[in-house]
This record gives sequence, structure tokens and C-alpha cells, in this order.
Amino acid sequence: GDAGNIWYCNDVTLPTINWTNMSNGVIPTAFTDVQKVSGTNDFIATGIDGAVWKNTTGGVTNWQFKTSGTIENLNSIAVDIAGNGLIAATNGKLYKLTNAATTTPLLTNIPTGVAGKITDVAIQPSGTAAYATSSDGKVIFIPAYNAVTPTPFVITSYPQAVNGVAFKSSAAAAVVGNNALISNYFGTSSNVTKNLYTKDLRCINFYDVNNGFVIDSSHVIRRTIDGGNTWSVVLPWITNPTLNSIHATKTNQAILVGNSKFASVINNNAITPMPSPGVPGGTNFMDVNFNDPKSFGVIVGASTRAAQIVPTGPTTYAITSLGFAFTGPPAAFR
Repeated sequence: GDAGNIWYCNDVTLPTINWTNMSNGVIPTAFTDVQKVSGTNDFIATGIDGAVWKNTTGGVTNWQFKTSGTIENLNSIAVDIAGNGLIAATNGKLYKLTNAATTTPLLTNIPTGVAGKITDVAIQPSGTAAYATSSDGKVIFIPAYNAVTPTPFVITSYPQAVNGVAFKSSAAAAVVGNNALISNYFGTSSNVTKNLYTKDLRCINFYDVNNGFVIDSSHVIRRTIDGGNTWSVVLPWITNPTLNSIHATKTNQAILVGNSKFASVINNNAITPMPSPGVPGGTNFMDVNFNDPKSFGVIVGASTRAAQIVPTGPTTYAITSLGFAFTGPPAAFR
């Protein structure tokens, strides 16, 4: 079946046939997002076809597939140190995540009333508020994402797609979207910043309230040092490939990943590429995230590949190991 499931029945002649899942999902599907969970070694990742993966060994080996109860493509995940959070999915689906700090993460559907794809989610670093964005221009506010029954409601409707959201501080967040949309949010209030004359904005991440990075649809990176009021262009490395994610590691530094095993470190406004030893050519890196002390991070990509990245100096990083979320050759069961 789909998602690598193999089912077994020991007697097909019975009036009621009982099937047992013998595989618990072994097909390598594409990772879409990765987040730290708790401590320094726990990570959880989302993928296509409802795939949820859990890792407790630093993100490289022994990724465990978890049954999510959905076949929707999971686009983004946000989780707190207690193992609670949100997962964004296609078709307007938003899921409450619980037990992420254990070996049995649980997903519960939260009705949003939104028709478009939920593109991104972000939860308050120290609080209960959360935001979600959608491809049909909606910004969704959730006052208490960890409530028994969270109550999301649409606070803004833009005429263009909204592609990303990130908290800048414990109270302030920023969203980005098509037509160079960037807007600052404080609870249910917002103000649009109009100093960016770029193409569509896709991915945003902040180190603190002032320092952050954003990627546009032409794969140009911009950096802010004043909370998003002004932005400067980060000089590209020759020609940037398709860029998929960025993660700020210091006030003036970020890790950038993209297609064709592209991984680079940004220091101030300059990009330096990193070698990807052992990574097959053509592997697309989809997301990167770091543990709380920033002592190491995890890069995830196509075919459930996961790589560990560590700092080797104040301005340098290295990809030290590469693994799969399962053992065995890539395969699709039909």
C-alpha cells in the first residue's frame, strides 16, 4: 500500500478478516520540514503522504516512521519542548501535535475553514499563541495551540498567497508572501512593510527580534538587522540553485539549503558553500534546523535523507555524517 505499508492476514477464509500492519512504513518519502523537540538530540520531521518521522540520536540514524492518521502532504511543523505543536498540511488542514517528545506523536485535525494549502506554522517561543499561513492569502491566529481544542480564526485575508511565518521575539512575528508581501504581527494586529521590491517571498527565519533572513522566488536572500524595517541583499555564490530553507544561527549568520545537495553558510552578506560528502548527486535538501545550544543541526531532504551539520569555527560549518530514515534500497510498493 501507500506510504510503504505491508499488511498481513493469517486466515483469509474467516467471515471477518483481521489485518495487521507488519511494516509500519518503510518507503523513503521526501522530508518537507524538521524541528527540534526537546533536549539536544530529539528531532521530528514531516513529509509527503502524511509521513511523520521521529529521531532521538542527533538526527542522522534510526529515524522512526510514525503513523499520522492522514495521507495529506505535511508542509511545515512547529513544536515546543513539551512535545506540543502544530502541523500544516494541504487542503486547508491544520493538525494539533501532541506527544512529540515521546515515541508516539499524535495528530488531531483542527478545522480552519480555509480552502488553500496551509503553507507554514509558527508557535510562540514562550507562550501559547501561534500563527499559520495559507496559499489563498489567509493568516490564521491560534490563541492557545496547546489547548484541548485549539480555536483558530482568520485575522487577515490578502489577495496573494502567504508562504511563511516566523516569530521574531516572544510576542512579535513576521509573515511573507507573494508580491513581496512582508507584514509584522503583534497578536491580531499587523502592519505591512513596503520597502522590499522583490519577487514572491517564500521562507523567513529570525535569530532574535532584530536579525533575520528571507528568501524570494528568484532565490535571492535578504537580511535585516532592524526587525524587518530594512533589508540588504546577501551576495549570491555564483548562481544560487533552487533554495528551500534558511535558518539563522547567529545575529549575522545563517545556514542555507537547496536543491542538488546545496548547503552554504552565510556570514554577514556573503555566502560560502559547504561540501556534502557522501551525498548522491541530485539530492535535494528541503529544510535545516538546529538544537537549542546551536551545537549541531540536521538537514533533511529527498528520499528521507538526513545529514548532521556542526560548527567547526566561528564562521564555518561542516556536514559530518549522512543517513537514511530506514535501511534498504528506495522502493515504492504497489
